[in-house]
Amino acid sequence: MEGVLVGTTGFAAVTLACYRGGPLFGCGIATLGAVRFSPRDPWTMTSRSDSVFGLGARLGAEWPLSRRWSVQGYAEAIWMVNEAAFTRVTHDSATPAPLRWTSSPLGAVFGLGVTATY
Repeated sequence: MEGVLVGTTGFAAVTLACYRGGPLFGCGIATLGAVRFSPRDPWTMTSRSDSVFGLGARLGAEWPLSRRWSVQGYAEAIWMVNEAAFTRVTHDSATPAPLRWTSSPLGAVFGLGVTATY
């Protein structure tokens, strides 16, 4: 896909079920969202919207700053059950053979967060 200019937009909702033991925690993750690909000139490709669904795990630690506030650090891995893809459109015989791209089936995230408890 080198040299192909593609704009992307996306959103996702994530649900976590966690177990906490002291400062450490582990979570199961389910994510559902959508991504839209918008090819840019000179490529002739169909604009494509795909729903994405993934399952994974998050491991991390939480450090209290006060009674209500804490800081988290975590790493997660997500297997994309339904990955995103797009295909080049062929309009005539001079156009090269179709080109297909799919997202990686495994994603990784590292993050920091602040939690407020009320």
